[in-house]
Amino acid sequence: MRTTKNLEKARRLRRNGSKAFRIWLLKRPALSSFLDGLLKRMDKRSGLYLVGGIVRDVIMGREGAHDIDIMASGEEYERMGEILGDMRRSRKYGLRDVVSAGKSFPVYKAFVKWNREPFDIALARTEISTGSGHRDFITSTETVTAREDSCRRDFTVNAMFLRIRRGPRGVTGNIIDYHGGLADLASGLIRAVGNPDDRFTEDPLRMMRAIRQKNQLGFSIEKGTWDSIRRLTPRLIKTISGERISTELMKSLGASPSGSMEDFHKSGLAETLVPEFAENPKLFSEAEKRMALIGRGASQTLLAACLLSETAIEESRQRLDDGQGHPGKRAKRNAAPDDPDFYSEETARAIMKRLFLPGQRQITAALHALTVFANLDRISFPYAVFEELLRDEQTRNDILDLAEIYEKSRGITPRARMMARRLKETPPVVNGAVLAKAGVPCGPEMKTALRRARQAQFEPQEPAEKGWES
Repeated sequence: MRTTKNLEKARRLRRNGSKAFRIWLLKRPALSSFLDGLLKRMDKRSGLYLVGGIVRDVIMGREGAHDIDIMASGEEYERMGEILGDMRRSRKYGLRDVVSAGKSFPVYKAFVKWNREPFDIALARTEISTGSGHRDFITSTETVTAREDSCRRDFTVNAMFLRIRRGPRGVTGNIIDYHGGLADLASGLIRAVGNPDDRFTEDPLRMMRAIRQKNQLGFSIEKGTWDSIRRLTPRLIKTISGERISTELMKSLGASPSGSMEDFHKSGLAETLVPEFAENPKLFSEAEKRMALIGRGASQTLLAACLLSETAIEESRQRLDDGQGHPGKRAKRNAAPDDPDFYSEETARAIMKRLFLPGQRQITAALHALTVFANLDRISFPYAVFEELLRDEQTRNDILDLAEIYEKSRGITPRARMMARRLKETPPVVNGAVLAKAGVPCGPEMKTALRRARQAQFEPQEPAEKGWES
């Protein structure tokens, strides 16, 4: 709600934001010079703007604001290409290369020496969606104003622009706000630009983006925008490509594992993307509980494995109840419950493939380790088996973190890191070469002998190992 207090805060944000941009630009002389070079060559009736999240972040004083997006109005696409070509030839602006996205998508990608990532220089445009999932649309740049361009953007706090001007002391700018973004910034609201149904129909991924930005910024989602997300999610979310969903899903979980899980559930997104969660709500509730124990900055492997953790564990329980092992790719025979090859994660792997999750080999390894760890009381040689699960350096930390999160979520006495520490401090007394010399044949017999020998190093010290709570 835009109260008098919030409107006053919005006016203060405008004043302080303009000052913040002057300081921000002064700290970036190469960018300021680049913007000055563009303005110098553009038609005097044209406009040059910084747009997108960078404007919001600088106004808010957020550290690390660096995603530069530039928009020009009143220029033809070919003319902008000529301007950038001239700037590249001058070598003054550190412009190494310019790549055109083509007239149908009027954007140039600029590669400069002074910024690690390339940034976009786009013409002001309107977009008309002609297909589902933001795959097909018609763009127009002819006589399109900055105000018209702002109407195609997702949320009001992302639709603010900084109009760049040349001054006696270099470039400066003033904040342009056509949709009340400053007021929503002051109120801490994510609000769709215009009609939310239209914005989400144009690009359904915006529904997931609203959840991510809400949790990244610590905001709320405006009621009309939220109602639209809940209403349209079941129908529209599956029209998006799996790759786009995967990217946004991992960004959201990375921004706030707990907050994102809660919003995915409330919006119906979780059950739409993963029907298994709707069929068995416990799979989601346990995953949600574990996500609440993850801090920001967790690896994608850990986040994805936590999301599917109870799915994998539940499958192992069903196999134990049925007494049916799983030969799979890890074993040439049906394994028994005291063999780690007995456990598998077929359902979880099917979900991760469906969601196009990144790093599926590492996720599978972490999930397998968790299912075995959750049933470690059924394993004949628990220390030896746990050591085998930790051999891969790429997944070791994620496996230990996942096991620790599982223990905390179940209220179990912590054991995983203690076991890992003991294993590290106690080198094996025998290896395969020693057993081969003693006449033990390679294969299952040697593996069992090695496990038995390794376990024997710990059992005398821990006579009550059996009967662990799982």
